[in-house]
Amino acid sequence: MRHVFVPGLFVLALSCASTPPAAAPAASHRAPPAATARADAPPRAPAAPGPTWAVKPFVGPLRQVDVEVAGAGRTFLFDTGGGLTVISPEVAEALGCTPTGRLVGFRMTGERIAMPYCRDVALTVAGQALTVPTVGVMDLNALMPPDWPKVAGMLSLHTLAGHVVTVDLGHDRVVVDPAGAAPTPVRFVRQASGVSLTALVETKLAGTAHWFLVDSGCFVDGVMLAPHAANVLGFDVAAAVTEKGAAPLEQVAVDIAGLGAVSGPALVKDIIYDGVVCAPVLTQHAMTLDLRPAAFE
Repeated sequence: MRHVFVPGLFVLALSCASTPPAAAPAASHRAPPAATARADAPPRAPAAPGPTWAVKPFVGPLRQVDVEVAGAGRTFLFDTGGGLTVISPEVAEALGCTPTGRLVGFRMTGERIAMPYCRDVALTVAGQALTVPTVGVMDLNALMPPDWPKVAGMLSLHTLAGHVVTVDLGHDRVVVDPAGAAPTPVRFVRQASGVSLTALVETKLAGTAHWFLVDSGCFVDGVMLAPHAANVLGFDVAAAVTEKGAAPLEQVAVDIAGLGAVSGPALVKDIIYDGVVCAPVLTQHAMTLDLRPAAFE
């Protein structure tokens, strides 16, 4: 079983830890997502085909993307489980923004996290100009090992709210408003006063529907399961999770909407979701998500 890195860690959906521990401590409490809504609004007119973002390898499962912001090209992380668009305090200063207010949410482990924000931040990715209404301000580098490359922020599904996107990590790309792609049905999770955005995909365990976070920053070799989800598959590992923080499983079988049957190892951890679709699975299978109903923030 590989270690778990994740920048969702940095923000609200968090996958696990800021450094690669063998087994991170279990959360002492559960915190439900602040807001959940199905992405099944009435059909909307398709947008014109958009650009293809190059999401290049960073460290471990993490991906990076080139972003123009505040008059300069900068390196940002890209994480489908990140929840927010984030800029560093240095970028906020270059934009002339004094961060204000507070965005509050919960990491995957239930840990509370808060940060100030800037409003109406203009950035450009692959020639696509975007204005993000609310952008968190946080020094992500302070959460990473000191020898890792420095980043100026993070993009996530939140950045692309209002678009259809195909996450195709196997080809190191995110295609914006692809022509003719069939979206995978998802639920949206919104924390931080409704600002953040992550997606849950229906995943069947022994024929029973559960909802798994789509997280490109999760480096488990397959999927992550909460103890109650593992129990559905016949694994009683709650005591091991309580004692050690996590419990590896050599082989599980799940059925992920839009991807089909997926078999492989899993990690059981006390998380606020039923489970997580992790980076290796997303590298093997492209996934199209319709984020148009989430356009309001």
